[in-house]
Amino acid sequence: MTDSRNGDLGGLRVLLSASIPEGVAGTPGAQDLYSAVAVLTRRILAAGGHLVFGGHPSVTPLILRAAAAVDRGPAAVTLYQAINFRDQAPAEVHDPSLFPNLHWVGDPAAGIPENLSALREAMALDSAAAVLIGGRGEASLTREPGLREEYRRFRAHHPGGPVYLVGLLGGEARRMAQEAAAGTLAEPNGLDEESRREVRFGRNLDLIGPAIARDLAGRRP
Repeated sequence: MTDSRNGDLGGLRVLLSASIPEGVAGTPGAQDLYSAVAVLTRRILAAGGHLVFGGHPSVTPLILRAAAAVDRGPAAVTLYQAINFRDQAPAEVHDPSLFPNLHWVGDPAAGIPENLSALREAMALDSAAAVLIGGRGEASLTREPGLREEYRRFRAHHPGGPVYLVGLLGGEARRMAQEAAAGTLAEPNGLDEESRREVRFGRNLDLIGPAIARDLAGRRP
């Protein structure tokens, strides 16, 4: 069942990129991330969207529970997993009744960075909108932060977006939101200025989620 208050997204495929920022793991802020991911997942699915995300043991069960709370359920979710982590994946991943749209990505002979890049490329190709939240920076000056790589790959295929940078939890998404506010990073979407500030820097998911869903409704296929 879709949520008519937010408009029917008509199966719009939305990439949700989320991970715990550095310094947040093991703190109450981690629970804030999980709450934000759950709210955004339910909002997107209830409005008729299709969620695309890359699996992580700390996030995958949460996505499953959030999807189960919506009538369309896991059938409205596509999960991508890097082949390197097949043995570490939660048991739910291996149950086709729970994740019927599962894609293992990468070459078993390749390294983790190469396969993660292949996974991010596949997700970018399979989505038509992107919501980015949290995200870790990388200690190496030669390695691009994962969330920023997902943004870059998505933009390469969808230069007109839409992209939404949710900065309430800090991390790479907030750094990118600050760059977007300064005009040095593109964040193409149809939000008005007040909604854009709320999505970038607000802390009220009861405002952020609906603002994104309303704008996504204008991008439905």
